[in-house]
Amino acid sequence: MKLSSTTKHTFGWQALAGFVYCAGALLCQGCGRTGPLMAEADGKVTYQGKPVPGATVVFITELGQPAMGQTDAEGKFTLLTQGQAGALVGPVRVSITAIHEKRPLTDQEMDQGKYIPPELLNSLRKNLIPTKYSNPDTSGLSATVSEDPEKNHFDFDL
Repeated sequence: MKLSSTTKHTFGWQALAGFVYCAGALLCQGCGRTGPLMAEADGKVTYQGKPVPGATVVFITELGQPAMGQTDAEGKFTLLTQGQAGALVGPVRVSITAIHEKRPLTDQEMDQGKYIPPELLNSLRKNLIPTKYSNPDTSGLSATVSEDPEKNHFDFDL
């Protein structure tokens, strides 16, 4: 069977269109959610039975960005990872820091340059909870974030 030049031209475009369609379908097979799985998570921080307002709660995972939350007046927090609600699914180490600033640095103290002596910083703030909780290696706190957000309420009674 002999093909005319018009038939050959049409067949070439059909083959090219089919190839582009298949290549696009294969490339988009991985489209959609990318990166590690995240799930919403929240909780409450108390110290000696009382809520800890203004505490920073950090969930640290080996997989990626930490999730962070700030407690409200009732000690409740909601975790965010890079500005998105939730935390990475899986086991995490936890740190909690709660510091009350006694007074801000003065202009004279700020003029000392980039280095501010630790003694000065420590005199300007008061830890509201033991400092061991501010380091995930010493806090003794851990959690496991589940894919099911209903299982992701974490209470830390320090």
